[in-house]
Amino acid sequence: MINRVVITACLVMCITHALAITKCISKDGKISFQETTCAETDKALIVMPSMQPTQPNRADVQAQQKRNADAKNRIAIREAINERRPIIGMTYAELEQSIGLPQSINSTTSASGATQQRVYYFDSVTWYVYMSNGAVTSFQNAIGGLGRKTSTVPCPSAHEIRSVETSASSITLTDEQRRKYAQQLSEMRSCGK
Repeated sequence: MINRVVITACLVMCITHALAITKCISKDGKISFQETTCAETDKALIVMPSMQPTQPNRADVQAQQKRNADAKNRIAIREAINERRPIIGMTYAELEQSIGLPQSINSTTSASGATQQRVYYFDSVTWYVYMSNGAVTSFQNAIGGLGRKTSTVPCPSAHEIRSVETSASSITLTDEQRRKYAQQLSEMRSCGK
């Protein structure tokens, strides 16, 4: 008895796995159920969809792979920011969050476009970060390299730094003026460190 139930269940599953039942309503109101699609003039309603697995659309698979790669990249960038180091793919803002403002920026314009080298001096390492189209394309570091720049000029007072900060916050500044103020503030704040 159990064998008959199991066999019947398997047969039902096999049949329903392969077939899709469609309810077709013709223009004159007649209803029919069939395994094939309805005529173009009929209304169709799938009553029992086919249980056959469908092949994923190649574009959907590629889109999902891109979303997964983007998510991994965002996680890697977040980790790099927390670890205070650059990583390829970072934007200007993410790089600033990670290691602050550069001490110097060297720009190059060529037939292939504009690139920047941003230099960051720290106590035990100097970072050279290369950017193109607003993103980090490569970087290198010199361990025990140049260290912080030394200067014979005395460090600015807190009042002098605040004065430059106030000037830098003016709404009438151009982008170039803002960059110069940012660089000046970075040098002032890092003096003596």
